[in-house]
Amino acid sequence: MHPTLCPHCGQRCMDFWSKIALGPARKKKCQTCGNMVGVPWLQSSLHLLGMGLIPLLICVMAIAMRDSSGWLSLALPAGGILAGVAVELWLYCRFVPLVARAP
Repeated sequence: MHPTLCPHCGQRCMDFWSKIALGPARKKKCQTCGNMVGVPWLQSSLHLLGMGLIPLLICVMAIAMRDSSGWLSLALPAGGILAGVAVELWLYCRFVPLVARAP
């Protein structure tokens, strides 16, 4: 099942950026049927927690493996943070389902 399908009408209701902007307390109208959709509290909260932890762990690994001087000492942690955030945003969009919300 596609990660952006509406639970009401079964059609694609939003794009990637709209989906990752949804949090546990936000809801949004489906672009097709106009009903409200959101994301489940537990799954979205766990992914939001991962949004901080995954980049932090990648950054710590990059710092541990880095060169002691030069541009590499800044590029590896920054690249690690960006890569971690990108991975977590993709995971959030792919694995956090949309659920029906009351208006």
